[in-house]
Amino acid sequence: ETDEELVALRQWAKNQRNMHVRWRQGHDVGMTQEKAEMLKEIGMDFPPAWEDMYVKIVQYKAQNGDIEITTDYDPILAAWMARQNEVLGRHLQGKSTRLSDDQAMRLLGLGFQGGRNGVTGGAGSG
Repeated sequence: ETDEELVALRQWAKNQRNMHVRWRQGHDVGMTQEKAEMLKEIGMDFPPAWEDMYVKIVQYKAQNGDIEITTDYDPILAAWMARQNEVLGRHLQGKSTRLSDDQAMRLLGLGFQGGRNGVTGGAGSG
């Protein structure tokens, strides 16, 4: 019984996170600002919005001339970048991803190349 309740709670939390992501993307999924704030108050964390992470990279590149963000500098952003690079690689191969064509173009414009070899671009690389 306890295991079943834990599984159900984990599934509920996963559903809430997924709903939050879809809501931030503009979908009408039953999430509201009030509900999102209540979930945060009870300790639920949500992944950062794609646009927020993209803006951090744009700002870093403006200040440093590249997008070589290390885990020492910002481990969350570095991990996000690695994930986006993998997704971009699949997107460029014509595979189905959640990345829009606009997002793909914006990542390419920053210097992402797509694939598992990491992000390269900016000053001094190429």
